[in-house]
Amino acid sequence: MDTAGHGPGVADGNGTSAAAASATSASPSASPLQTVDVPPNQTLYLNNINEKIKIDELRKAVYLVFGQYGNIIDVNIKRTYKLRGQAWVIFDQLSSATRAHRELQNFPLFGKPLRLNFAKQKSDVVSKADGSFQPRPKRKGPEDEKTAKKKEQAPAKRQKLDGGEKKKKVAEGTAVPSNTATAQPVAADAAAAPAPAQAVQAEPPPPPHRILFVENLPPQANDLMLGMLFQQYAGYVEARVISGRGVAFVEFKETFQATTAMEALQGFKITNTHIMKITYAKK
Repeated sequence: MDTAGHGPGVADGNGTSAAAASATSASPSASPLQTVDVPPNQTLYLNNINEKIKIDELRKAVYLVFGQYGNIIDVNIKRTYKLRGQAWVIFDQLSSATRAHRELQNFPLFGKPLRLNFAKQKSDVVSKADGSFQPRPKRKGPEDEKTAKKKEQAPAKRQKLDGGEKKKKVAEGTAVPSNTATAQPVAADAAAAPAPAQAVQAEPPPPPHRILFVENLPPQANDLMLGMLFQQYAGYVEARVISGRGVAFVEFKETFQATTAMEALQGFKITNTHIMKITYAKK
């Protein structure tokens, strides 16, 4: 998507549509409180992001930090020269974006304080949802024309290759599979239900402790990502993820500080299938 002429914070579901000149209108040396007077909306514009962090790791961290404020539709990050150090977070609710804007201003993300503002224009993914979307003209350059030409030629080349492969298989006496999906046989013992497990008496929960035990973490979780989630609470010391087990230990200075963090993040949805379970660590 062409990023020229759209203003900072304009984003859609396929990419960031932001002009570099507008997106960087706030001087990097300016105070984070000196933000542009833009009406609140569902898209937040982030800048002053550490440019040395890989995009995949940065996107995961942004989802982790901002996801606690509501459902995120998309996170748009580009590594182009004009858009580096910036990102756009699109919430499905205005209240979520407003709360995140208020509470995460100056949040230390990868060693640099985040600067937040609302996007100047409604993101495309939101405008498509409410029916107000109007497509913007896209300027094509030489590279775009080459790409379009390759896409036009691709089906013909693919068809030619597929035809040659089928002829080769027929010549070798190999049956060519059809496009129609065939049902897979079901194992005879698949329907057999496992024997019910005997009830095991649950252990009593461990007593309050300044170290928390965190379970049900996704495979990509690491010390840095988990630390960014817990460091917003007073008394945070460190997070230690146990590799390959989906668990971690998070340490606080005092027990009451650990309790505050546990109550706030209990049931936090890191991904669609990973909901954190937090208990006190055993002494």
